[in-house]
Amino acid sequence: MCLSQFMPQRDMIVIELDVSIRINPPGRFGSRTLARPDYRFGAGGGGLETSLSLAQRIKNLRKSLRISQADLATHLGISAMAVSRWERGRGEPSGKSLLKLGILSRHDPEICWNFWNRAGLTAQDVITVLPVAARRLRRTIPILRLVKAGTGKILHKATEENLVAIPFLRVVATAGKEPGSSHHDLSQAPVDQVIAAPRLWCPNPGHTVCMRVRGDSMEPTLFDGYIIVVDQKQTEKSKLHRKMIVAHHDKFGLVISRFWRLKNSETLVSDNRSHDPVPLSASWRIVGKVLWFIGECQQAS
Repeated sequence: MCLSQFMPQRDMIVIELDVSIRINPPGRFGSRTLARPDYRFGAGGGGLETSLSLAQRIKNLRKSLRISQADLATHLGISAMAVSRWERGRGEPSGKSLLKLGILSRHDPEICWNFWNRAGLTAQDVITVLPVAARRLRRTIPILRLVKAGTGKILHKATEENLVAIPFLRVVATAGKEPGSSHHDLSQAPVDQVIAAPRLWCPNPGHTVCMRVRGDSMEPTLFDGYIIVVDQKQTEKSKLHRKMIVAHHDKFGLVISRFWRLKNSETLVSDNRSHDPVPLSASWRIVGKVLWFIGECQQAS
């Protein structure tokens, strides 16, 4: 039992002691070192915590995601044996794996920060980096102007109230068997150009991007080559039932499909019924909701 669970955690000062126990196996000479429990004493509220508490957190996270040890290992890029050892308290994740575990825990900020803190990330680190990252991620959008078609004459400058400049990313959302672009963070994706759209069509302009579709799994709604507009702020599953979304998977990349949420299952369903539904496991991340799309009118067959 971890006593620190019942103690105040505020302003806790942690002291780590490496403890090794050496024993002589019966009938043999020499010594053997048992696994170290790595005791941690909390000076802010008392309590004693061993590495088993980390093991329990990892196990609880996996169960909350309803995935197996093998699934968690695949998502982290490690072996299932390593996950098994973590959950038994026989080993601890690397800093990289702790950061990934934190990302998987984003539904609970406290658990997320616990993993990140163990990886060595501090609040001061985040506060220091955020302003720099914001400047690097800020996109340069040209000034939009309205012109009279065929004359090139400028009528007036477009304002924030009437037009929005949407970045057209150099990425592809797959609608078929071929994998889509591997970008999981669209803020890092290259921008080809921008598309001007009415402000009314974009409820969250700062989180809206465009990308191209490849494949036929969304026909007859979307055809190969169509451009979709995605709102990355709309990711709440309870509001996306039967809506068209873009999701990301480490193996399949960016994928466009419809999100179906029933009582005990979440599934990606294509408009083209020749494509099988895909269960939405914890390895998937919803990127955003498709607001609208641009495409060439199809001729009647």
